[in-house]
Amino acid sequence: MNTKLLSISLALVTSVLVACGGGGDARSPDRPAPSLDPDSLRVDLPFGDELAGLGTNKVADGISARMVGLQTDGVETDLGPELNVTEGTTWTITGPIGNPAIAGLAASVRNINGLGNVKDILSTAFLAEPSGKKTLRITGTYRHKGVTYTRFADFTVVPPTRVGPPFIEGPEIIPFDPLQDSNATEEASYELSQKLKDVAKPENRTGEAKFCANKAFFTFADYAEGQTSALATISNPFNSSNSQESITVTISTISPNDECETLYDDVTDNNAPIFAVKTVKIVPATVKSVDVCVITNPPSATCKNSGELDQTIVPTTSCDGLDSATTVATEATVPAGEMLQMVAKLTYQTSDVNANFSRYQCSGAGVLSWSANPTAIYSNNSFSTTAGTATLIGQAAYNQLRNDASNNNSLVTGSYKNSSSSNPVTGNLRLKLTDATVDSITIRPVDNNGTVGPARDDKKYQINYSLLQKDQSFVAFCKYADPAIPEARCGDSTIKWTVGSPTILKVAPVQDVMTKASPATPNAIVNGESTLTATYKNSTLKSDQVTVKVIDDSLVALYLLQQQDDPAQPAVVDQFSCLGSGNYSISASQENGFDFSMVPGSRQFKAHALLKSRVDAGANPETVNPADLSILEDVTDEPSVIFTADVGYYDSANKTCVVAPITESLALPEGSIPTGTPLDPVLVPLSDALGSGVPALPLDELPLDLSNAGKPAEFSAETNGLLVTQGDVRLGTMCIRVYVDADDNQAYTPAKPADGGSPAVKADPLSKNGASVLIQPAGTIALQEQAGSACQIFDPLLSANDDLSNQLLLPALFNLGYFGDPAISALPVGDLINQIPVDALLDAILTGDFSAIPGADQLPPPPSDLEGVQAIVEGLIATLTDGGGEGLPTDDAIAAITSIVSGLPGGDQLDPAALQEALAGLDPQALATVLADSIAAAAEGIIADPQSAPTALENLLSGLGGLLGL
Repeated sequence: MNTKLLSISLALVTSVLVACGGGGDARSPDRPAPSLDPDSLRVDLPFGDELAGLGTNKVADGISARMVGLQTDGVETDLGPELNVTEGTTWTITGPIGNPAIAGLAASVRNINGLGNVKDILSTAFLAEPSGKKTLRITGTYRHKGVTYTRFADFTVVPPTRVGPPFIEGPEIIPFDPLQDSNATEEASYELSQKLKDVAKPENRTGEAKFCANKAFFTFADYAEGQTSALATISNPFNSSNSQESITVTISTISPNDECETLYDDVTDNNAPIFAVKTVKIVPATVKSVDVCVITNPPSATCKNSGELDQTIVPTTSCDGLDSATTVATEATVPAGEMLQMVAKLTYQTSDVNANFSRYQCSGAGVLSWSANPTAIYSNNSFSTTAGTATLIGQAAYNQLRNDASNNNSLVTGSYKNSSSSNPVTGNLRLKLTDATVDSITIRPVDNNGTVGPARDDKKYQINYSLLQKDQSFVAFCKYADPAIPEARCGDSTIKWTVGSPTILKVAPVQDVMTKASPATPNAIVNGESTLTATYKNSTLKSDQVTVKVIDDSLVALYLLQQQDDPAQPAVVDQFSCLGSGNYSISASQENGFDFSMVPGSRQFKAHALLKSRVDAGANPETVNPADLSILEDVTDEPSVIFTADVGYYDSANKTCVVAPITESLALPEGSIPTGTPLDPVLVPLSDALGSGVPALPLDELPLDLSNAGKPAEFSAETNGLLVTQGDVRLGTMCIRVYVDADDNQAYTPAKPADGGSPAVKADPLSKNGASVLIQPAGTIALQEQAGSACQIFDPLLSANDDLSNQLLLPALFNLGYFGDPAISALPVGDLINQIPVDALLDAILTGDFSAIPGADQLPPPPSDLEGVQAIVEGLIATLTDGGGEGLPTDDAIAAITSIVSGLPGGDQLDPAALQEALAGLDPQALATVLADSIAAAAEGIIADPQSAPTALENLLSGLGGLLGL
């Protein structure tokens, strides 16, 4: 009651002053111009509060701080825009800093577009894992009109634990005007990055690697010690004969002590170990149109290092000016005092109208530039012509321009140059400045990727505190009084967060548009509910409140699902899927005009968790639908969830992987990478003899040497659960599972009984199901339809969760890949690949004859005496005959095997009596010999007259399909 009376009293005083001509509101000429309100000063950490303790003393591995504050005119407070006084601030770091100090400050401030001046916090000494996390405090002291103001923020130095392999960041699609002068060049910048546990910002490892490319027109600058990026120069690769076709470039990173030439010469035994690989498409395309949109109050991670809009953080629907995919607005209304990010929608034109595509760019060195006219609406000439960022003038300054039609708006132009000699392609958006009055705010949830979700109608959220979830992030969105302004993130310093009773929650930061809520006592969770309130500029009339329930929960079951070909459809449990080799990411395949609908080069897997709280509420673990997200939780992006891909296949009968043991690691030689930290220099660790270390059935008689080609597919180091094929032409099967890293050691932990004084160890929770993925040699557009037809045959056989089909086909497919992949992965990439039919490759594997394959002279010797074929048949028949052939009538087996061979030329040499005797005696070796002899004769027929009959692959499939009644 007292608070409400006080608010009314202040309102009355203000209105009296205005009525008397005093107080200086918008209608009063004697109101002073707004200036810094020192009471609103705060220390902002725009890139997060977690500093990796790498000890590199590099800005690239550090975090940043700035001192900012709102303005006041003596009557009103909390006026925008926020002022940056970082340069005039004295900075210190305190806390358990150690000797030598684990953190320090950069010598000077630096300016970042959109953020202004920042003071960098650097990791100055390596923090070892046993030391644990250290919480330090950065304090800023600022003097204003003779008064000293002190503000601080806490940050955490985290011992660096590398998660997964490193990855290359940079453009995946590089459009190039095919009609440019032959001497024309483009540039692109790349980095070698590494995810770190409990740290949002990846480690920059570019200084530890030399960058190589397999095309002469794509060259990197010489390695320089301490480099933080690698600049590539791309010469015009197109001419009159190839100007209509995209060109694939493979970027590899190796030790600075090795030579790129070893990767591309004819000698295979001297290849340098590769840390990471990225496939880039050089596309003959030009920008035909530019459309401009604007984001109000963008988060700091709105744009990637490459200048591309990060649509995970800010979807294009939040960019005002693009009404729809086909309709473009000519103007957008923006509120005074806020920050802006301009974005250009670049629409590219190719020779095939169906292959046109679009990209969304904030910036692009040398090709994309920005201009604005007039500039009166921008504070202190803040409009950036390179980054497209700006800060708008505050409300008071706008009041002076309100009726000035010549200056209360600005025409923003985005200009893109297809080549240095071409005229720019331009697009415009007129920004109309208006009042910054906020009517209401809404709290929205934010996931671990930074994606903002919709607000729940019931305003109820839940933290199921468990192995999977420790906290929940929220962000405040503002709805402005002017209906022409779309709802947008509120300004950074305009929101304050408070927690109600009981205080079972804590939030950090308290004053920021985004905060993270977590249990107040994580070591002793208190179940219950508490309110979380976001208040705009201390106005109780402009606030939103949600209820957050905390439950001390536990994991009951974990399930593996995969995204369907149509990403709009929900994920499903599917035991089999196909991928085409070629390193194509989701962004490359879905957003850039390339149709990989038949055989995608990547697939998104999902992890769904059933928690104890749901079981207590009535969910039955035995009958629950793993895809039902009204009962289960999607935990794909949780840091403790780890996906595994092993060379092998999923055995649904025994619910385990059958895998080939890995005999050789890709670890680098000791000391091969110069590094100033005690971190393990190994960049591509294969953790143990079974690859992922997850429990599996090893095929001891089939050791797998991955020293050259590596796995045919790996999970992305950038996107959790995204399986991406490796290399241009690969053939093999992968077994996919997912587990929860319960002990946080970044490796699978098996169960161990108590031993002496050591307590028993629980196994990391493993998914109750798995999947097999067939990687096909379909890495180029020319091969897609051929590979797609094969996948269409396999999929219905293997996706039906039929134990017989899984046991029959998967061992055969695994063996095809086991013997075929080392051969075809050594094939030359590029134009030759387009000349190789998929069926010819598979037939060559079946027959052992690669002579008809282009580049066969560069292949390793194929297995002699058809050992590969014998191994295929042995594996298949051994599976059938294990356990006495139970479940498979002998006559059906004979009919199926006879059908497989009889359709081939020479198949009439099969002796049914010998086959009957071998099967009856359960002698796989004898049966394999019979079949090998028959297929050997069939091979001669294929080679002599390849068009005389259906291919070996087709007969194999039709015979097995007939056995299954399909």
